[in-house]
Amino acid sequence: MAFGVNETIEILIVHNIEYTLRINGDDVSAGDYMTWVRQDVANANPGAECAAAFASLHTEMDCSACDAGASCGLCLMALAAGECPANPDLGSCELVAVDGELCEGDGECDTDNQHNNCEGYDVYKKVPCEDSPVSSGLVQGSNGINTVQLLLQGIIDAIDPLTTDNTSDTGTFFLCFADKSVGNWSDPPGPTGADFQYYNHEIGRAHV
Repeated sequence: MAFGVNETIEILIVHNIEYTLRINGDDVSAGDYMTWVRQDVANANPGAECAAAFASLHTEMDCSACDAGASCGLCLMALAAGECPANPDLGSCELVAVDGELCEGDGECDTDNQHNNCEGYDVYKKVPCEDSPVSSGLVQGSNGINTVQLLLQGIIDAIDPLTTDNTSDTGTFFLCFADKSVGNWSDPPGPTGADFQYYNHEIGRAHV
């Protein structure tokens, strides 16, 4: 996929199949974000098309950003000082089972027993996470090649959308692009919906 303001790319993909999209040229770099917004969602959110699409992708953080817990199959985040409970003498982090539950780490589950974030105690919270969520939209770079994972869930499109004027609002997707050199966000948490530019017909269209 080339990327430029004077180019239009239109492709046909299969519903609920993961693709690796290779991006050629210098307009997109590793660390940028790309996602696609379904036309009916875009129509329902004028002026906030990309924000609506991006919000639907991110319900959980990437597990690689967890402070601790991987060895126990958990995602544990150390509390900030202002989040500490009145009584920080809590149960072991090996025993937490519910998202939002607090625990006191003593080295188990990769916790740091010298963290002392809550009055000398090492308090963590269990949170949900995903292992490298394929729909995150993060552009990855390797050996000079930039790629992004693409998985779109739509309703079956009109017949022959590439060779005719037939389209369906629930099977047509438009590109949203966030340039990190402009937004300069940190990862995590990544960009906000406001960091994205909506390209509609100008750049890329995908049909499911």
